[in-house]
Amino acid sequence: MDIFTAVERKNLRELKRILKHDPLSARRTDCWGRTALMLACVEGEEEFVRLLLPLSDPQASDRDGETALMLASFGHPGCVELLLPVSDAHAQDGDGWTALMWAASSGSQRCIELLLPHSDAGAAFLGLGKALTDKAAPSSAPSTD
Repeated sequence: MDIFTAVERKNLRELKRILKHDPLSARRTDCWGRTALMLACVEGEEEFVRLLLPLSDPQASDRDGETALMLASFGHPGCVELLLPVSDAHAQDGDGWTALMWAASSGSQRCIELLLPHSDAGAAFLGLGKALTDKAAPSSAPSTD
């Protein structure tokens, strides 16, 4: 079993075995240019991310320019938290999207909250985000309709 199959099958025991015998395998890429770290982020597997992160390049991007942080931002806040200290939140994929844009497109409020402070647009969006959150929150006041 290779490192990509171990991650895809969520086989942590096999991943540990592979990394023990060949730690550099964490930097290999599949046919899409994705690393095992990126695949773990797609799956939202925090334990895999913790294991792979010290052996991987978190700045690496796949054929489409997508980084592990971008992939994690699509609804996996635990992975985003692990990656933020070692990732470039301003990086853009091949379409010009940042991790914050990925989080917004996924609708992951927690990922958005984590990424906003690391964004150039963070200050501007913090007010907008608060306004949108307030508007979306159910009101406890009785309706006047």
